[in-house]
Amino acid sequence: MLFLKKIVKYLVALFYHYSGLNENLIRKHKKLYILMFHKISATVDYLHMSIKPGELQTIVNWSKNYGEITNLSDITNLKKNCCSFCITFDDGYKNNLRFIKYCPGVSATIYLATSYIGTGKRFWADKMQTSILKSSKPVLDLADFELGQYELTTKNNKKLAIRKLNIILKQFHPKIIEKIIYAIGNQLGFWDSNEEVFLNWADIKNLKEQGIEIGSHTHNHVITTNVSRKELENEFRLSNKIIEENTNCKVRHFAYPNGTKNDICEYYAHILPQYGYKTAVTTVEGFNQNCRDPYLLKRINVTTNRITNPFGEVSKAMFTTLLSNPFRIH
Repeated sequence: MLFLKKIVKYLVALFYHYSGLNENLIRKHKKLYILMFHKISATVDYLHMSIKPGELQTIVNWSKNYGEITNLSDITNLKKNCCSFCITFDDGYKNNLRFIKYCPGVSATIYLATSYIGTGKRFWADKMQTSILKSSKPVLDLADFELGQYELTTKNNKKLAIRKLNIILKQFHPKIIEKIIYAIGNQLGFWDSNEEVFLNWADIKNLKEQGIEIGSHTHNHVITTNVSRKELENEFRLSNKIIEENTNCKVRHFAYPNGTKNDICEYYAHILPQYGYKTAVTTVEGFNQNCRDPYLLKRINVTTNRITNPFGEVSKAMFTTLLSNPFRIH
């Protein structure tokens, strides 16, 4: 059933692409498209946060064909006669170094969750996914947290559990999430890795020398509506201080963790300028026109599953349909 749905989606994308509708919508309005990436990796990822290196290179080349790739710092001075693209990466994963290898000379912004930089720590979602995928236990029981039970007997069961828990846990305060993740690891096993998951400051210096902008993603990757204003201000203060001390540059760009409309605190317009930010990006899907509110910039999430056809091949029709999104195809 899922494969059939992908086939239908692909056929619709082919129609919109080859009819010229997508290209007309992309070129006509001279929009700013902010493309969002997380991991540059070919490993299994049911959280849908990854893109393969070759696919990333292809997307960047296609974007160049439709317009100019620019920095977020320049969005107030965009050319009016063409589309513009900004490339952004959330979190600060080590594999983001592949960007300067596969896309040399291309501008981008990487948002750092600073408490993870240069450490062996991992995000709770990564821990949860690894525990579930590697476990041989048939059931995960989270009844103590009123979250029910999850069957883990098949690959599909595990995939569904990962996706469901990823959505549910984001609603909680970070301290509650930490307790739940510990409970999952205690039941299924703690699968630590010696692999350095996140960038270190030497990596970030290298990226900066290649023209990559460094932004903030809070200190502990907290969703802004899940913490108090005092906690959030501390997150901003710590993140800015650490980045500035290690890069000798002021932090001007911010990305809301998770970043949906429900994840953005009501006082964002007051607190962001206070900490020196000039732009803030969300995960709300869409393009930007006139950039009326630089603290609520929309982005387009670009991952392998969204830009490949049902046969696993990167598809220009899928990409242009993602950009133009004529009938909100997801």
